[in-house]
Amino acid sequence: MSIIYIITLGVLFFVLFYFKKTDKKMNMIVWIIYSFCILYFLNVFEALILSLINMKNTLLSFSFFNLSISFILYFINKKKYGEFKKQEYYLNKKELIISLIFIIICIVFGFFRFSGFSSINYRISDATVHFKMSKDYSQYMKLFDSGFKDVFYKFDNSMFGYYIPCGLFMKIMPFMETVSYNIFNTLFLCLMGLCFYATLLTIKKGDKHNVFTTLMLVLYVLAYPLNYFLFGFGYLGPGILACNLILLTWEFISKYKKKYLYGLLLLFNFGLFVSYYLFAPAVFLSQGLYMLYLFMKGKYNLKQLFVYGIICLLIPTIFGFMYFIMSTKGTTSSAISSYSIDGYSYMNLIGNYILLIPLVCYSMYVQIKNKKVKFDFVFLICEVVYIIFTFFLIGGKTVSPYYFYKSYFILWICVNVLVFKLVNYDEYRVILRINYVLLLVAIMFSVFDVEKMVSKKNNSFNYSGSIHQLGDIYAFNVDMISNDYKISKDEILFLKSGSKYSKECKLSKGKRLPFLGYYLKRRWLYTLDTYIPALKYKKNDMNDAFTSLVDYDEFKNDDEVKCLMISDEFIKESDKKYDINYNDYKILFENKYGKLIKKKS
Repeated sequence: MSIIYIITLGVLFFVLFYFKKTDKKMNMIVWIIYSFCILYFLNVFEALILSLINMKNTLLSFSFFNLSISFILYFINKKKYGEFKKQEYYLNKKELIISLIFIIICIVFGFFRFSGFSSINYRISDATVHFKMSKDYSQYMKLFDSGFKDVFYKFDNSMFGYYIPCGLFMKIMPFMETVSYNIFNTLFLCLMGLCFYATLLTIKKGDKHNVFTTLMLVLYVLAYPLNYFLFGFGYLGPGILACNLILLTWEFISKYKKKYLYGLLLLFNFGLFVSYYLFAPAVFLSQGLYMLYLFMKGKYNLKQLFVYGIICLLIPTIFGFMYFIMSTKGTTSSAISSYSIDGYSYMNLIGNYILLIPLVCYSMYVQIKNKKVKFDFVFLICEVVYIIFTFFLIGGKTVSPYYFYKSYFILWICVNVLVFKLVNYDEYRVILRINYVLLLVAIMFSVFDVEKMVSKKNNSFNYSGSIHQLGDIYAFNVDMISNDYKISKDEILFLKSGSKYSKECKLSKGKRLPFLGYYLKRRWLYTLDTYIPALKYKKNDMNDAFTSLVDYDEFKNDDEVKCLMISDEFIKESDKKYDINYNDYKILFENKYGKLIKKKS
């Protein structure tokens, strides 16, 4: 079935790509990227529809959906033109070369980052959750399946815009699940960068700014997108991608003025809602306000405003809430309360943006002066207002710094697009004057020590005391790359050894397999084989199972638990001395990373 599914995806891609969209010639590179993004979120949408009608999401059902949409688009095109009329494109060879080089660099980087894609190398334990969600979907293939009931992870309110495509990728690829997971994340980083590049190409006028366009692509990807990739944040990525696609689609609307684009906004807004709903307030508000602006400018009549509002905003919201209400039996309270959960991520209040603020302000001024306000203008304002609003909620139990800073991943798109537009306007003369403004802003932040003021409000804010160190996200990412948290292929085999000897250890899903090892390894042990790396734990309390170390003496006296996993690295580096006599045990598995032992009696 995998081959059939891939073939139907290919058919749908070519129909989407060649479907007649406008009489103008379109940029081939842009629409190849855009079509792939449409496929991504169509699969997400199909999964929800199938699950709502209580159907299992088999590859056959996905294939049927893909072919059905292909035929519908084919006959719409044929009915309009009397035949299937193909869209005409132009191909810029320089843009093609840059795109191919970028794809190659991403794949090579992922290949070396994950040691041929066979190792695990993510900064924090979030990746274990996203891996397990994707793995479980690839197994159960249904959003509301009882198989998702887990000892620790509650899948209620789970934003599935990431784990459906990732789970499908795991299912169709003939690799170990961790290998497929690494390849998927690498390709997704590539897609995020290409989507931004497509946005720049849509805005770009001619070839005179090719060098700057490439530079913008590199600087964009090496900041927040790379940070997302290194941390392994999972479903944050589709949320970022959806926001970029929404911005790009509004650029298409202003350029081509075609009604079908509002249908694509429906798809991407739905994708955003079920990928990262915390982005939805600012993004949905910005689109609503921009529609009102176009109405006041006479671009829409009242009927169009009403219809487009329903298509773009109301319908995606209804579909999103249908999922959350069904998955939580009528409540979405946990979806809101999750905003207060804290965690480890990159945090910098303004350092990465301070050099860009005057450029962005001037770019916005040019739009006002020319009386051509675009969606990115409204998008940025709404995003900034949302950030300021949530900033004042930090410190209580409403918003954590961890989630507050996620909005910066979207802000990064808006800011870079507006900076690019400034260069596109050929407004170079203002840059020298802006330097003086930058200097004044830097002095002001230094004098008032704004970061320290923020850190007093909440200790979770990362006070660096170095607001003058501008653009430090690049240095932060380089540090993460050089100080990795790699779990090699052989260590993965060690962590998965429990499944090989499950009968001897009397193991099944949700059974205890205590593990003397580091926290991150304990998380991956559970994720890979669903064995609980603890002796004692409370149901749904991850801290008991993952944070608390196993007491070796308790293991010896526990009659129910027969096996123990031991990390040699942990034993060697631990402050506590473990007096383990291996002659008292049967060694079931052993390599340079550790042992799986069983009690003889």
